[in-house]
Amino acid sequence: MRFGTALLLLVPFLIVASFFYTRDSIHARQPRALSLSGQDIARRQRQAAAAAELRAAAAAEPPRPAAASHPEPLRKVGAGLQMDFGSLGVVRVNLRPEWSPTSFEYATGVAAARSNTSTVYRLEPGFLIQGSLLARGVKPNSKNPRGAKVMERGEIGWAGGSKGPDYFIYMGTGPAGWLGVPHDGTVWAEVADEASMLVVEKVSKLEVPPTPPGQMHILATRRLIGVAPWDPYPGWPPRERLLKVVGASIDRAVEACGPQCHALPRTELHGSVVSGGWGSDHKQPSAAACCAACEEQRARARVEGRSGCNVWVWCGSAQCGKQRHECWLKRADGLWAVVPAADGNGVKSKVDILVGTSDRWTAGSETAAPPDHPSGAGLALPVGAEAHFALVFANPALGRVRVR
Repeated sequence: MRFGTALLLLVPFLIVASFFYTRDSIHARQPRALSLSGQDIARRQRQAAAAAELRAAAAAEPPRPAAASHPEPLRKVGAGLQMDFGSLGVVRVNLRPEWSPTSFEYATGVAAARSNTSTVYRLEPGFLIQGSLLARGVKPNSKNPRGAKVMERGEIGWAGGSKGPDYFIYMGTGPAGWLGVPHDGTVWAEVADEASMLVVEKVSKLEVPPTPPGQMHILATRRLIGVAPWDPYPGWPPRERLLKVVGASIDRAVEACGPQCHALPRTELHGSVVSGGWGSDHKQPSAAACCAACEEQRARARVEGRSGCNVWVWCGSAQCGKQRHECWLKRADGLWAVVPAADGNGVKSKVDILVGTSDRWTAGSETAAPPDHPSGAGLALPVGAEAHFALVFANPALGRVRVR
């Protein structure tokens, strides 16, 4: 009985002691809990910001058209071949039948044979690699039309102005205007991507015997290569393109231009400067503003009964230096006109136009180039607004990557 009474007297004391112990323990742990909560809050804020950016990106993208009940079949955007240089890698090649139909037929025939009888034998680092494209039973190429354009980095032609089978891959950092504008020989294909160009560079640096200055660098023994078909993205996405000017940045100025500007990335168009259009005295903050200035000058000239601006050229790259933001307003009559090629095979541009070969200029015109213009100015390339989805980084300063 005495023990039970003592226990009953202790119960209130134990309850009060437990309350103060629990309260003190909570206060003792509170700073750590707050510290962890602060980290959680910061992490959740970053996640919320990234989610908000994703929602904003999704809202900014144009709505996708409803799927057709009978969708069109996937369109084939080109044909290609691959050149296997063994341990050095594979070079993927886009064939260009519009440049030389007979060369296209010959090259596809060699690829279909899937033989290892083609070779590489001449190596000039930074300039070209040269070899022979061969397969037993394939009918030789019959014509060698003059190139439809100036030869550019990564493009492939027949060596020495011939009909083949000796080819060369041009490795220069820009357009080879000194080979003719358009190219004096036949150009029939282009290296498909930068990874393939790296393989071409490796091949060009293979060891060759000592060579006197001014002489060709020839391998001691011709190196055999395998040639087989390669399908460059049948259907979708469109054929990937090689950067034709090494070091040229992506021309983002084009994206800001409206469709009426017919803007051409990394391109300089020529013509006679119109009144008020001298670039050094006429600077504009953007390519879109330069395009608008051309439209305004053309409208004023029309009122006065004279010809106005139909070509604009804007310098927005870091390479522009003192010319940065110069906006040249020009007049070029017959800009997209074509004339018969000198050899009678096909047509060439009446005005020398080198599309995508400038590391400084963005240009545009009043009228769009025809889709089949030999300069390539009429080819439609994907733009950011046509992306299927965007990759958005948590750090807004990194921007977003649009993917088709």
